[in-house]
Amino acid sequence: LGVKKQLAETFTKIESSLLDKEDILAPYDINFVVSGTDESMKSQISIGIAKALNTYGMCDKNKMVRAKAEELNNMDFSMVFEKIAGGCLIISGAGALTEASVEIVSNYVNKDEQKVAIILEDSENDLKNLWKKYPKLRSKFLNVINISKYDESELVKLAESYAKRRGYDVSDEVRQIVLKDIFEARMADGEDVNYEDVMAVIDEAVVKLEKRNMKNLFMTVLDNAYTEASMFTLIPEDFI
Repeated sequence: LGVKKQLAETFTKIESSLLDKEDILAPYDINFVVSGTDESMKSQISIGIAKALNTYGMCDKNKMVRAKAEELNNMDFSMVFEKIAGGCLIISGAGALTEASVEIVSNYVNKDEQKVAIILEDSENDLKNLWKKYPKLRSKFLNVINISKYDESELVKLAESYAKRRGYDVSDEVRQIVLKDIFEARMADGEDVNYEDVMAVIDEAVVKLEKRNMKNLFMTVLDNAYTEASMFTLIPEDFI
């Protein structure tokens, strides 16, 4: 499933539980796991989850704390939960949590009333290793969002967004056909396409666009035909 679908399904369950008085949320239902290799995307998704929880009155957006597992390993952070009650603790690199740190988290999530949402971030493999070491902790983190598995439409949007960051537009044909075909082919081979892969596709196309621009520069300037030459728009031939 794509990221949006995973989030939609998860929050649909939370919302239906809030509306159905017989279906009571467990205290740990506000805990999340965000797995993937793209650090910036993990951070965005985690903050988005905290904001979404805030709309349900489950997380004060002014009480969000983000910390690396290595930092927490060097302290007794049990008091943090009291200080940010009603808020959210995001732990990046969670797979590196030591036994002592895991015990602090475990003691907290096993309470009858959990007042701080906890979001664990790391790669899928590192999180799997964490669950192997501490299987009981796994049962308190059932909301899992895997951002390494984008769907094809999300990959196209990421590609278009990255191209714009580099100062280029994407033609309709590239958006609707070319990029779609590229990502569909990779996913059909069972490959996980991540943000780095998307950037590589656009970077290669930009190199070809710049070569095309240099080749046609004289005629483009002479005829004042910058738009017609698609100097700042990625077109299908740039992806061949």
